Amino acid sequence: MAPRWMVPAAPMMCQSSFNVRPEHDATRRGGLDESFVTLWSIVMGVERGSFTSVFHFTLRAIILVILVLGAAYQARSAEPADDARPVVDHLLKLVDERLAIASDVAKAKWNSGDPIDAPAREAKIVDRVVVEATRAGVDASFALEFFRHQFDASKLIQHRLHDRWQRTKHPPFDAPPSLAEDIRPKLDQLTPQLIESLRDFKRITVNASIRRYIENRSETLINDGIGGEAREVALRPLLETSVLNESF
Repeated sequence: MAPRWMVPAAPMMCQSSFNVRPEHDATRRGGLDESFVTLWSIVMGVERGSFTSVFHFTLRAIILVILVLGAAYQARSAEPADDARPVVDHLLKLVDERLAIASDVAKAKWNSGDPIDAPAREAKIVDRVVVEATRAGVDASFALEFFRHQFDASKLIQHRLHDRWQRTKHPPFDAPPSLAEDIRPKLDQLTPQLIESLRDFKRITVNASIRRYIENRSETLINDGIGGEAREVALRPLLETSVLNESF
């Protein structure tokens, strides 16, 4: 073993100048990835011989500040604005209400034998959507695309239920809701509410954070009863809009 006087002393510049305590660890701010942690280690002079000059020390300190500020900005931009969340939540709840009616529609048509596809009924809703969307200041093409996806999502649920009932030879339901008196008035009431919610949705800044928020919150707020397939169909126009807006 070499005498103690021959063992070089460990450099103290990093420890004395930048003593990073665990509670100030950058990895706890915004969930930084491993590449940033590596850069952090290099900048902080963890590797031996990092600070070879005052110039290099100053340069690394500047880079460190830039990295920290950039990470903080990314962490803030990863979450939607506070005023955008209730707008998205309200729209998702309305979508859930409309999808929930699909099972009642399926029961009524199971008893009556009416086909699931109802082009004449959909045409009337489309005409109403164009008028009310224009009146509310919502782009008519976007509103039509959104409602056509709601039609498709509802029919997807109905077809799945009818297929299941056919396999199990389900008898007619006892006193199902009436299409004319119970179900369609609810759908007609939801139409203007959805258009107003679409108007509010189009007013917020739609970006990748909104897309992630829609995907995450929809799993909590929307239960289509068939494993999420109808939910994905219903929300596709909203998610595609977020991608389109983000590219500009």
